[in-house]
Order: sequence, then structure tokens, then C-alpha cells
Amino acid sequence: MTEAEGAIVAALDRIKMNEDIELAHRYMAGQADAAGLMRGSRSLSHLTEEELGAFHDAYLELLARFARGPEDASPDARPVHLRWFAVPAE
Repeated sequence: MTEAEGAIVAALDRIKMNEDIELAHRYMAGQADAAGLMRGSRSLSHLTEEELGAFHDAYLELLARFARGPEDASPDARPVHLRWFAVPAE
């Protein structure tokens, strides 16, 4: 990856993170009115790099299992943002 490409990737990552932060604020502000469509979880685990990779792969499999576009969704389904990321605790 060139330096220019790296700068573009970094800028896109910042845009995505700002969106994730906004979603977190919406989560905190809207839980009472969400009618069951806001859920969250926090956890701390001690994983090896390989275990984290397996966790990530299992998450992607779970996303694929539940993935559907509006044409395949139930009439009462709503679009829902789903996010996951891991950050070292140290």
C-alpha cells in the first residue's frame, strides 16, 4: 500500500469510527423508546490472536446467517446497524 493509499484508508477509518460513535450516542439516548430493537453487550476476555480470529470468523458467520435485505425481510423488520470490534485492554 502506498503512502497516499494509507492516508485514504486512515481517513475512511476515521469517518467510520465517527459514525460508530454517533451510533453509540443514539444507543445511550434511545434505549427507553427502542421497542426492543436496541440491544448491547460488553465483555472482557483473554484471547490469543488465533482465538480472536476464530471469534471474528464466528461473528461473520452469524452475520451471514441473519443477513437479509429489505426484499427478504419480514414486513415488520427494520434496518438495524450491527457493529463489533476488539481493542486490547492494555
